[in-house]
Amino acid sequence: AGRLSIGPGAGVHCVGGFVENEGVLECIMTLQHAQQGLRNYKVQIENIKTLFVECSEGIPDLPLEERGVVLQCFTWILERAYRHMQMRTLGGRGWYLAEEGETYPRQLVGSFHGQDRTVPPRVFLYRGFAATTVQVHRGPCLKVDLSVRMIQGQTALAKLTFFRDLLISKHRDNSLPAPTKEEVDSHLQMQMVGRTCMTKHNHIHYRISRVCIDMDPNSTFPFEEGEISYAEYFQRRHGITLRSRQPLLHCPFRGKQELYLPAELAFLTGLDDDWKAEREFAQELWNGLRHDPAEHWRMQTRLTGGLATAEEGAALREWGVTVAQEPLRVRCGLLENEPVYFSRYADDFFRRAQLPPPQLAVPTSRFGFERNPWPEVWTGPGQRVNLNRWLLFCSVKSEEQQAADAFIRELEVCVGEMREADRQSDRLVVAAPELVPVPASTAEDWVEFMRGYQPRWHGLRTKFAFVIIPDKVRRRDVYYYLLKDFLSFELCVPSQMALSSTLQRREQRQQICRNILQQMLIKQGAWFWVISPLPYCGRSIMVVGIDACKKSKDGPMMETLCSSTNPYFTRYYTTWRVDDMLRLTTSPAPPGDLMKEAMLTFLQENRRLPDTVIIYRSGVSESQERFLVDHEVHHCDGGFLDTLVRVAEVAGLSKEALRQWQERFEMAYILVRRGTNARFRTEEFENLPSGTFIDKDIVTYRDDPTKFDFYMVSQTFVIGTAKPTLYSVLYNTLKLSHHEIIQLTYRLCGVY
Repeated sequence: AGRLSIGPGAGVHCVGGFVENEGVLECIMTLQHAQQGLRNYKVQIENIKTLFVECSEGIPDLPLEERGVVLQCFTWILERAYRHMQMRTLGGRGWYLAEEGETYPRQLVGSFHGQDRTVPPRVFLYRGFAATTVQVHRGPCLKVDLSVRMIQGQTALAKLTFFRDLLISKHRDNSLPAPTKEEVDSHLQMQMVGRTCMTKHNHIHYRISRVCIDMDPNSTFPFEEGEISYAEYFQRRHGITLRSRQPLLHCPFRGKQELYLPAELAFLTGLDDDWKAEREFAQELWNGLRHDPAEHWRMQTRLTGGLATAEEGAALREWGVTVAQEPLRVRCGLLENEPVYFSRYADDFFRRAQLPPPQLAVPTSRFGFERNPWPEVWTGPGQRVNLNRWLLFCSVKSEEQQAADAFIRELEVCVGEMREADRQSDRLVVAAPELVPVPASTAEDWVEFMRGYQPRWHGLRTKFAFVIIPDKVRRRDVYYYLLKDFLSFELCVPSQMALSSTLQRREQRQQICRNILQQMLIKQGAWFWVISPLPYCGRSIMVVGIDACKKSKDGPMMETLCSSTNPYFTRYYTTWRVDDMLRLTTSPAPPGDLMKEAMLTFLQENRRLPDTVIIYRSGVSESQERFLVDHEVHHCDGGFLDTLVRVAEVAGLSKEALRQWQERFEMAYILVRRGTNARFRTEEFENLPSGTFIDKDIVTYRDDPTKFDFYMVSQTFVIGTAKPTLYSVLYNTLKLSHHEIIQLTYRLCGVY
């Protein structure tokens, strides 16, 4: 190991041979910037794969493009220190204390890195840190959150053996012939595909795409201009002797489509469904995952203290970097808790721009409402909620049907209470559902049965579907997503899911049924409480939420938009777009078409266009801010500003009406990041109360006074450490003050 330092003008040439993972290459280089001129950088290459860049002129005055590079360099420098502290990534983005794993249940002992055990523990819990470097008003800031990695104590091979033996036993108990190879293969795919695992030898995280029972360690693959077996490869490269009889796992990774792993080297992550159902184990594990603010800061001090020691901190001092041992003290504000209104008779006062009498207001606090919203129901003027044709699907098992029957009986009582509180008896209609037992044992069979089922009425007249997911099934998440996808996109009806075990809680059944009925009615257009619209009296406001996601790395992009259509922000229009062509382009199409749909729907329901639009955009990082504003706000073909012009043309406004609307129109574009690593506490080591916001000191400094950032804690955290949300106002023509925008954001958090 060593260090090679190269002066200006020197050249480096590879003359053959192998480059090993030892030593450091360091040199000074200069880059020309259009506005800043020549800027000096120090480049350091370590372990072949890692590049460090340090700008010797500091961070605060850097242009945005260079700032991101330098901040990433801080992250790389800190990662060097984490390695000195003997922390590992364990397949995730955080850094974990890999030698200090905890075993759950606790009565079992051992280590993931130790010898194989006859009875392996269920879960190894590794604590660590998710830390990121950001540039805030005070300078470079290290945001630290605690992170936990759960690794199962059984290998994927042990799991596969268990699932195979379970299938064989099931056939034997039912007097069936032994399962065929095809049946075993299908069963293993159902149990394992989509799960994640981590390999013991390199701590990399993979997702299982297929279980290949026709392959084993003696199978070969191309290697160094020849062929090599997996057994020989792992023996030569990692010194691991593989068992000859085991399947391989197909785990595509970072563009490597033909990557296969021996099942004995892969350890599954997460929890099995049957483990989650064991209350004692789940409770013990949950207690191990919780960190109150005092525990959070004790763990964080271990990280910052380690970075200051002579050995671990050497990697930082080489670059002139130090990490403060005490967290930053910042000023925060506390927003007002406003009352809500359960009674729909408050609407008469709001329409006259009057504050309803105090007896109609329900006070709120940091802990929520003083009482629950029951049994009054809100609907729009002249609108009815008519749930007279709906289906209830459940398993054919007797205990499942008993739970369904009990739910229907309790639901009738709840509906009666609502009808009794409603003087307009025809405004709310909820009939008994048609109970449909499903003779199926897999999620796919459930979908096939529901696809072929014909209710008493025409299928297109079905208004709602309620599904009771069986309790004792594996991969309940697969049931949820497959059934939800079928009901939403094929049957095209609103739906609600509930676990059978939830409905079987006798002591809580009444409250559970009330909550479910409320959610069903909300999906039919009702609502149960409102916030006062008086602060925005005289304006027509539309609130928009936008998000985008991909089901897989190479799959199509789904972009969704949800927009309010009434003054209370309780009725919403939703639309979405899926574009396969997005896989072939560098960026998705601007969301102008989605916004056009939303604004025309607002016009149809309110007979006027909104003159104030507030857009909350989620699902992107800080590095994409400039691209988002250029692409979604200012884009000349499909940006939001361009869409406003097109909507005005379609709306058929006169020239005078168009001029007045353009003069009144205001818009804000706000980026929402819920995954921030920043954590806050009071000086008494308590969580910040709901409604706390921070808009100074530790947020990004912006030259434009209309743009600003703020953190906000929008709910009360009784367990664990509060997780704030970071909001960045990137475009803003509102006449509202910064505080009023923050207050509006907090008010929207109280609306479902």
